[in-house]
Amino acid sequence: MLSTLIALAGIQSSWPKGDEMERALLATLDKHFYNAETKTWREMDGKQDHVFLWGYTVLMSTFAIGARVDPATYKPRMEAAFEGLEKYWTTKAPGGYAVLPGQGRNPDRYYDDNAWVGLAAMEAYDAIKDKKYIEVAQRAFTFVVSGEDDKLGGGIYWHENDKKSKNACVSGPGACLAFQLYSVTKDQIYRDSATRWMKWTEKLIDPEDSLVSDNIKLDGTIDRTKWSYNTAMLMEAKCSDLEAASDSKLRSLFALSQSAAKKWIVPSTHLVSNPGMFAMHLIEAEYRTTDEISRLELVAANQNSASKDWIEPICEAVYAKSRNSDGLLGEWWNRPPKKNEQLKLMYTASLLRTVLLAKSHS
Repeated sequence: MLSTLIALAGIQSSWPKGDEMERALLATLDKHFYNAETKTWREMDGKQDHVFLWGYTVLMSTFAIGARVDPATYKPRMEAAFEGLEKYWTTKAPGGYAVLPGQGRNPDRYYDDNAWVGLAAMEAYDAIKDKKYIEVAQRAFTFVVSGEDDKLGGGIYWHENDKKSKNACVSGPGACLAFQLYSVTKDQIYRDSATRWMKWTEKLIDPEDSLVSDNIKLDGTIDRTKWSYNTAMLMEAKCSDLEAASDSKLRSLFALSQSAAKKWIVPSTHLVSNPGMFAMHLIEAEYRTTDEISRLELVAANQNSASKDWIEPICEAVYAKSRNSDGLLGEWWNRPPKKNEQLKLMYTASLLRTVLLAKSHS
């Protein structure tokens, strides 16, 4: 992994297009997905619909990271987005965020959606230090933990109303959320939950390629489908578990990082062979992993590079090669949208988020 990233770093040593890309992507989001009259966001370009919660969490996260980079531009957007989030809240015990606003007594709620809400809220707190965002994250956590039981040795279900599988896309981000809540509250319940969910997610690592599988069905069957964000969120959780750093912890993290980069990052094109809403987490996790390994210098420090400019050529390549003539991204980060492909808000927002992430660390 590090050799791949170092190779990318050697190709691009500056960030001349960062501001240009940011402005263009933000303008594209506004033009194609925002309804100024109703002050709401659309799921897809060309349709007058409501954005689904998963896509909305990508938007909130994007604006939260932007609020660190450019508060004047993004703080009002972030605050407005979180005000809109309350339309998704449902009070059916234990309370949770539904897939669409305005749902009543029998809401459609996913445990992973709520984990993403919590993580976006923690990013908002990190940006402006308003404790109301911690409260949002805690509400989301309460719903996430309600999806856990002892079947399959623990883990969290994917869907509240259809408990057929326990998925890495819940336990991984759930662990990350719990670690972040612990870091600001020091409440041991969060630390214990984070550790428990991180260890459960490790059960889904496929020994054939060292990547995290998608889910385990209740009959014990493992779905070996691999999406980059499942491995990425386990990497993020492991990074958060380095308070008591050890060589074994770093080696485990390093192995995940190597396998993920080999699978999904394409050095010859600087593209990522996965959907953008997954790839954005991979890029962030690789960035953070590189930083942790460099900081702690416990694993292969002589292979590491002080430069993290590898993120920039990836952003530039995706921007140049994966948008259509209207500036919209399709689902994948290794090609432009196909004819008649659905063009969702989160596809374009995911690249803006990554550009802002790179700028926040520059």
